[in-house]
Amino acid sequence: MQNKLFLIAIAAGASLMALPSQASDSKSEPGLPATSGPTDSIGKTANLAAEWKTDYEAGLKQARETHRPILLNFTGSDWCGWCMKLDREILATPEFKRYADEHLVLVKIDFPMHKSQPDAEKARNEELAARFHVQGFPTLVLLNPEAKPCGTLGYLRGGPGAFIDRLTSLIASQS
Repeated sequence: MQNKLFLIAIAAGASLMALPSQASDSKSEPGLPATSGPTDSIGKTANLAAEWKTDYEAGLKQARETHRPILLNFTGSDWCGWCMKLDREILATPEFKRYADEHLVLVKIDFPMHKSQPDAEKARNEELAARFHVQGFPTLVLLNPEAKPCGTLGYLRGGPGAFIDRLTSLIASQS
């Protein structure tokens, strides 16, 4: 299945090159602590957690305890161009992190090519990708706290505001 997802992501990445680039104010790199890069609207360093778990079961438990939806991020974090663009332009921004800290449980389901991953985690990620019908990267699946799917997203133009608006409407449609 990983090869199939890789081919789909490669095709999506190729079309990325043909798209006009969109200016981004975010200079932070995915994976760096929030205190090292993003700043708030008055220039102070943002101190936002918005941490991505890699354990689906732990995320599900937290969602049930906090009554928050889960955002699953199926990604090829170290090779998928669309995934890196999504991280850079939306997921790593202070605006998204602030929203996530208040409203979501975040779980990253990664399919890296250049980072090693335990076999058990690889198998669990493959099973989750099959369960949620992931066809390519990035795919973000929003679940309610009982793990019922509310909707699926991918890269969305318009920055964190448009992405948050879409998440909010998916959450509201489940109420």
